[in-house]
Amino acid sequence: MSRARAVSFTVAVCAYNAAPRIERALEALAAVRYAGPWEVLVIDNASTDGTGALAQTWERRLPELRVIRETTPGLAFARGRAMEESRADYVCFVDDDNLVAADYLDAASAVLRAHANIGVLVARSDLYQLAPAPAWFDEVSHSYAVGALAGRDGFLSPNAVIWGAGFFVSRAAWSVAVRKGFAPLLHGRKGAIQLAGEDSEISLALNILGWRTYYASTLKLQHAIEPARMNLRALEDMNRGFGVAANVLQAYRSLLEGGARGWVKRRDLPYAALILWQLTRAFAKRWLTRGLKGQVELWRAQGCVSGFLKLGLRPSRVRDAPFFRRVAAGR
Repeated sequence: MSRARAVSFTVAVCAYNAAPRIERALEALAAVRYAGPWEVLVIDNASTDGTGALAQTWERRLPELRVIRETTPGLAFARGRAMEESRADYVCFVDDDNLVAADYLDAASAVLRAHANIGVLVARSDLYQLAPAPAWFDEVSHSYAVGALAGRDGFLSPNAVIWGAGFFVSRAAWSVAVRKGFAPLLHGRKGAIQLAGEDSEISLALNILGWRTYYASTLKLQHAIEPARMNLRALEDMNRGFGVAANVLQAYRSLLEGGARGWVKRRDLPYAALILWQLTRAFAKRWLTRGLKGQVELWRAQGCVSGFLKLGLRPSRVRDAPFFRRVAAGR
């Protein structure tokens, strides 16, 4: 991307049965003011409630709006379609319950112009209250992608895990990753299990190839979480899914971590011993502290072990994917 011209953006809203909530997200986008080139792309991900038709009614209020239907369910497939359809330098993924600030693209442009080699740019997220939040919410807000991802602005550790609310992905970096065989292994759901980590998978893959992930608190959005998700059962399901997905993410992280840590995560038996130890530690922490954070850690550890034993998500299988084989071969 030339630094002499304005940064161009595709704002992609990946939506599944989002008719009850997507208009809040589109209303926020309609208030965005950015002098450079940008477009809005709504990916209707196999919706059955008229989400695509509803989004199309906003064509006069949103710049270069296109509504594309992706028939394969799963967030990873919707995001991949957005990357294919984009005409811009960066794709900004806005969830259908994200409300971005009016200066969102201006803030992103300033960061991208100031720092080279950004493959992924991540934002701060605050809660938009549709109803009073539970008393325990602040303790576990990161499970809901709410809060600050880091203590200060700057490049994150290459092996950092992120959330994807309002995050930007370089199309140049993505294209190189695809040529290397990258295809997301986390699609959003595996059987009855709701997974997560699709955002971190992209970030980690690009960091393996030499790009970096940057956190900027100047990028602000609000997360309008539906009240039905604000309960302990939903919190448990979500964190067990995080734990299952961690088996895949750890395989990526093993390529970014040296020494014994990376070695353990690349081999089935040592990795099995590691996650069983983490499960034991989580049990101990849960009963010693009695806090919700300890319970969240336990749910994640249980999900990780379940993913390894029941779903076969182990280093040898994950690292058999084309991306890992090509990286290992230096191709």
